[in-house]
Amino acid sequence: VPEPARLSPTTQETLSRLLTRLGGTPFEPGRVEIAAATGLLLPAARINAMRRETCALLLEARVQRRARAYPIGTGIWQAEPDGAAAAVPPFRVHCRTWAQAEAVLEGFSGAEAAVPAGISEAVPAAQIGRVLIEAPRFVRDEDALRRTLAALRARGFGRLLCQNPAHIVMGRALGFEPHGGFGLNVFNSGTAAALAGMGLASLTASFELKAADIRAIHSPVPLGLLAYGRLPLMLLRRCPFGGGGDPARCRACPGELSDRTGRRFPVLCRGDHRELLNADTLWLAGRRLPGAFRSLYLHGETPEAARGVVQAYLSGGDPPEGFTRGLYWRGVE
Repeated sequence: VPEPARLSPTTQETLSRLLTRLGGTPFEPGRVEIAAATGLLLPAARINAMRRETCALLLEARVQRRARAYPIGTGIWQAEPDGAAAAVPPFRVHCRTWAQAEAVLEGFSGAEAAVPAGISEAVPAAQIGRVLIEAPRFVRDEDALRRTLAALRARGFGRLLCQNPAHIVMGRALGFEPHGGFGLNVFNSGTAAALAGMGLASLTASFELKAADIRAIHSPVPLGLLAYGRLPLMLLRRCPFGGGGDPARCRACPGELSDRTGRRFPVLCRGDHRELLNADTLWLAGRRLPGAFRSLYLHGETPEAARGVVQAYLSGGDPPEGFTRGLYWRGVE
């Protein structure tokens, strides 16, 4: 309520200036009409509060006007019979070198390997059917990636592991069977249904979900979960060590960052981007897990160690030093 002004009354110009400060909102001031008596004072704080309250009401009305109702229910997202889950091998092992992939494929018939395009030349023709090409999570040059994938398709590779929606479109256009990685963020049955509708033959649940939430997902295609490896923390455009492609600096790259507690976080160089990984290794061997298959992400393991990881998930084994159970039982805090 305005009060009689003792010194400087609130003018119409002041009211107009304060009421039309709409920065940070989707609104713009139109015509301003003010009917106010002279000689009154209304504190600026109160005028600003009035403006904020009015904008909040307008935003709520705007949301209600544009809101669309979507029916939510498990009836439209029923899972396929159990036979669908048997269509994929129980282990999908993500390898950084062909030596790792070769050791896994030769040692375990119930495994398939996902490899980056950069090591695909080493894949023998007899093993192409058990190998997925893993598309890079960050793509700077889509035309270059399209050319690379087209050449791989011509060699006979038929499955593409997609980490973002652009991979799905590109892969299907080139004739690949697309499969979903963790980068597609499958969080619920709706996500699974939508991605399956885009043609994906398998999916990977988000590793930020609890195990109970993954069990509750009804997926039309086999749904797996990330069960081993150093979980990715972030993607980096710039080299944190200042390498920037300089061969001399890259040769001296330490390959890891450390925090004040001494924990070491590996940094993977992917050419045009870098990936920062967790200091601890996710280890779920011996645990009862949901999903149709397990994704095992290798880092610097030797071929013998790679076989040991798969064997541990088959028959149990001791966890490595510095391991984590991830978020599957405690959730995101």
